[in-house]
Order: sequence, then structure tokens, then C-alpha cells
Amino acid sequence: MSQAPPPAYPPQYPPTTPSGPGGPYNPPPPAKNNLSALFSLIFGLFQCIPFLMGLLAVILGFMGLRRARDPQVAGGGRGLAVVGIILGFIGLIGWTVFFAFGGLALWTAAKVTEKPRAAARQVVQDLSDGNLTAAMSVCSSRMDKEDMAQLMRTMKPWGTLKDMTNTSISIDTDGGVLKGKATFANATKNYEIHVDLESDQWKVMSLEFK
Repeated sequence: MSQAPPPAYPPQYPPTTPSGPGGPYNPPPPAKNNLSALFSLIFGLFQCIPFLMGLLAVILGFMGLRRARDPQVAGGGRGLAVVGIILGFIGLIGWTVFFAFGGLALWTAAKVTEKPRAAARQVVQDLSDGNLTAAMSVCSSRMDKEDMAQLMRTMKPWGTLKDMTNTSISIDTDGGVLKGKATFANATKNYEIHVDLESDQWKVMSLEFK
């Protein structure tokens, strides 16, 4: 007795994706953004923090240039990166020049006022130490010795001078005014000292504490 052959099944094929005239459809990869170039431009435009913003603009600009070579980057971003780098370098140079001239101006002002500031401090130091003779040697010949003696007696409870800080200096070739704060062992006082140039020596014309 013969047996019937097993039923034949159709061959199995792997599923296929829909295809168009050019073959199977592969969706394009999502576009990438060149944020490095964008932020380089932003930091280059708004350099509110000296040196830091300019440096970031340059660094991010070069990163943006490298990223712009990627064909998947939307818009490339090369132009933004180049502008950001240029602005970054301009900012770095500008801040350097600004601080260089500012430092030179401060140094010049310090040198010009060095001697009158030293004379003013010496008088206050001598009075706080109770040395009237030394204080008078730094004062103008028009200063009254008795007035200085009275000021020295007034200053005695304040103690020895610890520090003097100038908050305003107005000095020219002939004289000027120094204002600031004097810190003594037992008190802190605001002062106003007028100085004058006599025989190539800076002398104290008047001294007032408040």
C-alpha cells in the first residue's frame, strides 16, 4: 500500500521593503546642526567678559570650521565660524590694548602722586606717634605749630596709624588735594589733606579729619 506524498509548501522569501523606480527606499539621515559655529558668532558679538568670550569665540570657531566639512551638517556654518573667529581675535586684541593703556595710566598716576602721598602719610604717622617736630618738618612753613599740636592731642586717643587709603587724588605740578580713610589702632577717620610744592619739596598745607 503506497503512502501519499506530503503536501508541498510554497518557498519562503524574506520580506522586502517597498521600492521605487531607483530601487529600495532608504530615508536620509537627520541633518546635523553646527552649534559650534553659531555660539562662536554669539560669543564674538557679545564680549562682555574680557578675554574669556573672545577666547571661546576663537576656539568654537575652529571647531565649527571642522564640523562644517561634514556634508550632513545643515547649512554648513562655515561663514558663521569664520566671522566668530575674526570677532574673537578682534576682541582679544582690543581688551589687551585697553588693559595695557589702562595699566600704563595707573602706573603714571601712581608715580606722579607718589611723593605728595608720602608726605601726607608721613605727617599723619608722626602726629599719631606724638612726634610734633618730625611732623612740622614735612609741613609748609605757613602751618601754625600750635594748631598742629592741638591736632596731635586730638589724635592721641586714636592710637598709632595702621593704614591710609586714598579715595580721591587731585594733584598737578604745584599742589593738590588728597582724600581718603585713615585707620588707627582705635579709630577710623576720613581725611582731607592739601599739599603744595615748596622748593622742590612736597609739603602739607592743611590737614583735616572727619
